[in-house]
Amino acid sequence: MEKGKGLKKYNLISLVSTPLKAAPFASGVYLLMKAIGAVVPLIAIKLDAGFVDAVLKIKDKGINKALFWLILIALFIFISELVNYISRLLWEKIEIKLNEELLIRVSDKTSAVKYKYMENKEALDLISRVNENIVPYFSEGFLKCLHAFDMAIRVCGISIILINGAWWGIILIFGFSIPLCIMAQKSGAEHYEAAISVTEKKRKTEVLNDILCSKDKEEERFLFGFSTELGKKWEESFKQVCGIQLGVRKKWFIKMKASGVFVCGASMLIIVSLLPAVISGSMNVGLFISLINAILELMQETTWGLTEIVDSLTRTNHFFKDLNSFFSWEEIDEKDKNRMPYDKEAFVFKSLVFRNTSFTYPDTKKQVLKNLFLEIREGKHYALVGSNGEGKTTIIKLLLGLYDGYGGDILLNGESIRKVPVRERNQIFSVVFQDFVRYSMTVRENVELGNISHKEIKEEELLKLLDKVGLKNKIDSLSDGVEHVLGKLEKDGQDLSGGEWQKLAILRAMCSPAPVLLLDEPASALDPESERDIYYLFLNLMKEKTAVIISHRLGFTRWVDEILVLGNGGVLEKGTFDELISKKGIFYEMFESQKKWYGKQ
Repeated sequence: MEKGKGLKKYNLISLVSTPLKAAPFASGVYLLMKAIGAVVPLIAIKLDAGFVDAVLKIKDKGINKALFWLILIALFIFISELVNYISRLLWEKIEIKLNEELLIRVSDKTSAVKYKYMENKEALDLISRVNENIVPYFSEGFLKCLHAFDMAIRVCGISIILINGAWWGIILIFGFSIPLCIMAQKSGAEHYEAAISVTEKKRKTEVLNDILCSKDKEEERFLFGFSTELGKKWEESFKQVCGIQLGVRKKWFIKMKASGVFVCGASMLIIVSLLPAVISGSMNVGLFISLINAILELMQETTWGLTEIVDSLTRTNHFFKDLNSFFSWEEIDEKDKNRMPYDKEAFVFKSLVFRNTSFTYPDTKKQVLKNLFLEIREGKHYALVGSNGEGKTTIIKLLLGLYDGYGGDILLNGESIRKVPVRERNQIFSVVFQDFVRYSMTVRENVELGNISHKEIKEEELLKLLDKVGLKNKIDSLSDGVEHVLGKLEKDGQDLSGGEWQKLAILRAMCSPAPVLLLDEPASALDPESERDIYYLFLNLMKEKTAVIISHRLGFTRWVDEILVLGNGGVLEKGTFDELISKKGIFYEMFESQKKWYGKQ
């Protein structure tokens, strides 16, 4: 997908249009309830005035009129509470739908963006802010918009009542409110900048909290006793986050409180100016008392309510800039989002050639690959070895289409791989990374994910495969066998050791119909001899397939067809195990340093 193509821009109008789209009926009725609620204070002024006047005239006109006004007030309170209750129910439904609508959008976008964003710190910070804040900002923004609508109606109503007696006071209050709104707008921008500045610290706090609280780290917490020390680090990080946010909020509070003194003074002048009308009898006492309450409420709204609305909507507007930036990120092509099943008749793998391939990661200067020439042939098994940072994993990422900004070319069966859609490429390659995923699913589902487009594996066949990687006895011991759920999410879930999870990940790759298997240190959690043995088994089971194995431990390399030693962006040495040992070069020195790990071979 091209950058910005078909992009929906979010703005303050989206605060109302999005809930209306997510929950049309509930949002429509909620808006109606809020419109009714907005005129409640105006009706309350009249009802309170009528009741107070009736009470003052009980001696002359009896109690009936006061009771009439009292019944009206009671009925009014009942209707108001009913409207509030219905509004709360509607809001709960709107929030649920809004959560669903927004989180699905973010989830779909996150899963669709190109891989380069997943290795960029600023991009990860933005993803974190969007995921954490999208629902709160939309929820708060929608409510603030309704609050502004509600306030506008009330202010207009009060202004109409006061227009004949103290019109100048209304202008005075709003005159003082303008600089308050300007300050609130600046404060909103400062709030959002503060939120951006603490994103990394908040992620650190969340990581520490996970270490201190998550179930899967319980054993190490007990074993190493690091809870107290990490608890102090968490507290320090948490206080830093709170300190930055509190500092900005404190500045806002002081400014608004100081400025509010002027609005308060204007309100007092209005109240004093109404006294002559009460004394002369042109305004009854009940209306005067009700107006005092209304004016004090108006003062509160302009000092705090209006400035909070401006502050909140300013922060939301800045958040929308981030949100629009996030949704403008480049996506993988639509046709590449779902993996296609491998068709042996449609494609037969023959060769893979890196021809003068060079690559530098985005936003870095170091060239990881420099004019690399490397050839992989059908049915052969290869070992990619070398020091960290020499491009071994980069080669796999380029093959999978995770990055495409490389120089030179990569040829698949003699054709540039750039012409092969990622979706078709993913039919050809099956990969197991070092940081493989531990799926909280059944044993069967964990294995079948490697071949998800094909029919289910028969239990007898699945048990044979588990036996070959040394997991059958473990799975047989589980109450539900291959249908038992692994992991710790469910009550009866069975966790596996690190080595057992790795064997399961390798087995998942073995079940894939893809003709080329890529293994990026998937057995690093095993001891050297166990790793060597699992690779020996793997290579024997995968004789008909092409395999490329990356590992720092070299015990398995005697069984591959060719060893490629990477360094300085290219291939420093290549050959069979015996050839490279005889050569006594780089590989020989690497192997000699590890020889003691394997005992007699």
